[in-house]
Amino acid sequence: MFARVKWDEARAAANFLVVTPATFGVQAAHTKATRVVTSTYKKLQHAETNVMQVEDQLGIEVRWTSNHHEYQAIVSKLRHRDYRLALDELE
Repeated sequence: MFARVKWDEARAAANFLVVTPATFGVQAAHTKATRVVTSTYKKLQHAETNVMQVEDQLGIEVRWTSNHHEYQAIVSKLRHRDYRLALDELE
């Protein structure tokens, strides 16, 4: 997910530079932003490939979303665990 966020940020910065009127240093900034976009996109592709390989190895057929009932059950258990840990610290 981190790779996706970085790629979105880099792409937004590069797109901003494309529509910004030319001023001193804009071309260099655009070139740098384009490199960052390309680099982060490659990292994103690599991360997605790794995820697919792990999913295949583990036999995962369906990805959970925040609406998935099993996801919500795990989130609830984690919240309860955090609550219990906080209580333990207070005791």
